[in-house]
Amino acid sequence: MPSPAYPTAEHPVTFTTTLDDIRSANWALWFRSMISGRKASFAVSCFLFPALAVLILMQDQRDMALTVIGWGSALFPAIYLVSAISILLFNRFSAPGEYRLQKDLHHPIACWWDDDAVFVVIGGSAVRVEWQELLFAAENDAVFVFRQGTLLMRIIPKRAMSPQQIADLGRLLDRQGLRKVRTRLPAPGLQPAPTFAAEISAPDGALWFAYSEEDIAAGMRLHYRRWLFSLRGALALFTAGAGLAVFLALIELAGWSFLPRFPTPVIALSAILFVCLLVLIAFVRFWPLGRMRARKAIRMQPSIALEQGVWWDDDGISYANARGVQLLRWAETVRVAENDSLFLIYQAPRIYHMIPKRVLSTAQCEELDALIRRMGFAKAGRAGK
Repeated sequence: MPSPAYPTAEHPVTFTTTLDDIRSANWALWFRSMISGRKASFAVSCFLFPALAVLILMQDQRDMALTVIGWGSALFPAIYLVSAISILLFNRFSAPGEYRLQKDLHHPIACWWDDDAVFVVIGGSAVRVEWQELLFAAENDAVFVFRQGTLLMRIIPKRAMSPQQIADLGRLLDRQGLRKVRTRLPAPGLQPAPTFAAEISAPDGALWFAYSEEDIAAGMRLHYRRWLFSLRGALALFTAGAGLAVFLALIELAGWSFLPRFPTPVIALSAILFVCLLVLIAFVRFWPLGRMRARKAIRMQPSIALEQGVWWDDDGISYANARGVQLLRWAETVRVAENDSLFLIYQAPRIYHMIPKRVLSTAQCEELDALIRRMGFAKAGRAGK
């Protein structure tokens, strides 16, 4: 079979991302995550509750065993389904706002690939992403979508590709093993991969540093604190609690004898406790276990561990590492958050770049803070550690 004729830098796949592309990508990722999540949920529901029932039966408590099975059979799938539907609804209704705010998606995009990596040029950014650095790839009739880290995704709409390119890229993803979700990726420093540019043209005054685990954990804490107390976070929690209440109310109305009864006070209490549980889980994940989450983030997106370069001017703020260069213009910046440890520069509502204050001199910190204010981000979202 002849070698596939991949797109090249001279003849790339070119397109502009649309809202329909974002929705198709969210649907593909949601469907993929629900399939993988359902396996774990099925295993737990098939083992945990019958095991508890057997232990109770051994104590001659038949009625209690049936109650455990009934509650487990109702609540565990209910929480799973409510979570799945809440994520689907959240992605569906938040997509227009996120697409409107993430201005870099509105620029023409050129991409091409070879057996080692995919290359993306958009606006003032040029990035190389190696196949081995992706968590997985998903596909539907409209798009290919690649998951890089927990939030960042790369989209290639099929409408911009020829049938041969679609077939070749599908076979390449099969060879790279990207149809399965990876939980640990190779360390980026083991096999250095230069950028596709001859060199990164960073100015002499560029600041070079590497993120520490505490930097990453502090960024996550600031981001999720802001999200939790924002309208978006409140709506997400309300949707989850209301979804569980509706599901339990439907079970109560159905009146199935093999399931427990859910009177109105129990339904209300279950919804409130579910929301409290979600908040507690978020607190535990990003505060006591913040360093652990940071190590996981590095495992899932190894490029975070590369040496980072940053510089700024009145046009925007630029980032560079061994995979490429990205310019985030101030006019396209969504917001800026700050605490005693770092600045968060938001490219999108859920995608941010960090600048740790520990690597800045007092003069540099004051200069950046003044520039942020001059560019219209007077309310920089300051919060304590």
